[in-house]
Amino acid sequence: MKRLLAGALCALVATGANAATATWDFEADATAFRNSDKFERTFDQVYGGTAAPALSTINGISLGASAYLDADNNGVADATTKTITTFMDAGNAGLGVCKTGFDVTARPGYGGESRCSTQYSGSPKNTGDDNLVYPEVLKLTFDTTVSLLDLVVRNGSHNLVSGNILISLDGTFDMVADRFSLNGSGEADLSALGASKMFWFTSYNEGNVARPEIYLDTLTVSTVPVPAALPLLLAGLGGFGWIGRRRKTA
Repeated sequence: MKRLLAGALCALVATGANAATATWDFEADATAFRNSDKFERTFDQVYGGTAAPALSTINGISLGASAYLDADNNGVADATTKTITTFMDAGNAGLGVCKTGFDVTARPGYGGESRCSTQYSGSPKNTGDDNLVYPEVLKLTFDTTVSLLDLVVRNGSHNLVSGNILISLDGTFDMVADRFSLNGSGEADLSALGASKMFWFTSYNEGNVARPEIYLDTLTVSTVPVPAALPLLLAGLGGFGWIGRRRKTA
């Protein structure tokens, strides 16, 4: 019996250890699409063409992205007449937010164009801020529960920096509990961040100065697997225990 239980537990551990990892290089993808199509795009356009919302799937893990304004920090998008969109800024930048709007009439055949694109073809010219800065919120959604293993952040000047970033698991931001530090290479210390299917990002107010403008450069995640055989294993162990008790009372 002891050998059987030990073998079952080893099998359970082995099943749970098969975690998948995936890395998104937003900066490289943004640059590749700009070089190919001569203008910068939204997350949906880069990863889904004209499809919206789009999902980017790497190693079996699917990621979607959305953006909105939340000035009162209640986890609900503010009412606005503008279309707040994700934005993929090329040239040592990455995934940010465009709050200027999206022009569905521009770039025929591409499903429209972000007004934040430096090559914006619409008229009048109305390019806007294309990075992530509070009260802008960037929301990443995965199709399975994941842990963030590594995150590299750049500032509004496209440089790797030290400082802080706010990452939330519920859509609202606590300036203490949701603050994560960045080292001089732009890497975030995520050791205190829990696993989730959804993560919200915004910039952190550094004292009384203006909030820094940031981009998500690269992101690596790992799945948190729940072994499919766990219910059966627990039921089986319970059955062995019941059999053992019957033998003792027989």
